[in-house]
Amino acid sequence: MKKFLFLFLLSTVTIFIACTDESTSDLKVQENLEGLKNLDYPSLWEGVRPQNSARVGDKSVIFNYSTLNELRDSCSIFTKRLVDDLRIDMQSISGCTRAIAQFESYNGKVQIKKFSFINENAGVILQSYTYNSSTNGYDTVYNQTAPNSDLGECPTGWSTLAVCPNFLSATDFASCMGDAQQSFYNTNLNAVGDCAQIQVSIGTTALTMCGRTC
Repeated sequence: MKKFLFLFLLSTVTIFIACTDESTSDLKVQENLEGLKNLDYPSLWEGVRPQNSARVGDKSVIFNYSTLNELRDSCSIFTKRLVDDLRIDMQSISGCTRAIAQFESYNGKVQIKKFSFINENAGVILQSYTYNSSTNGYDTVYNQTAPNSDLGECPTGWSTLAVCPNFLSATDFASCMGDAQQSFYNTNLNAVGDCAQIQVSIGTTALTMCGRTC
C-alpha cells in the first residue's frame, strides 16, 4: 500500500512538472508573438514572401516601438526579414549584384530612408528609392552612375558594425546582424527620441552593416 501511494505521488509530481514546463514554453512563444505585433511590414508576417507580392518600400515604416528594449529585442527580426525581401527583389532585377538599404530608428519608428539595386560590374545604380517626407513616398531614379568606391564598405561618416558572410546558416547570419545592431543601439541610444541609422549592403559574398547617429 505504501509503495502504491509513493508511486502515485511520484507520477502526480511528474505530470505537474511536465505541465509547468509546457506552460512556460507556451508563454515564451506567446511573448515572441506579442513582440511581432509591432512589425508594420506585410511580408514580415509571411516569412519568405512569394514572388510578385508587395515589394520593399511599399510601406516606409517597418517597425514601431515604445521603448528602447522593444527596439533592441526585435531588431534582429525586422532586419533579417528586410534583408530577405531585398534578396528576393535582387533576383527579379536583371543584372543586380548588390542591394543597399538605409533605415532610421527615431521617435518610436523604424523607417526605410533609402534603398538601391546596383550592377557593380557595369558601375550602374539600376534603381534607387529615396524617402520624401512631403509626399510620404519614394523619389525614384533609374540607371545612375555608381560611385567608384567599394560599395561593400561603409560610406564616409559611417562606422562598420559587422561583415556577415553569406555562407553562414540563417540563425548565425541573423545573430551576426542582430548582435552588432544591438551593441550599436546600446551605445548610441539613450531615449526613444534619439536617432540612429543603419545601412545594410548585400553583396554576392557577404553583407556589410554600417551605423551612424543622426
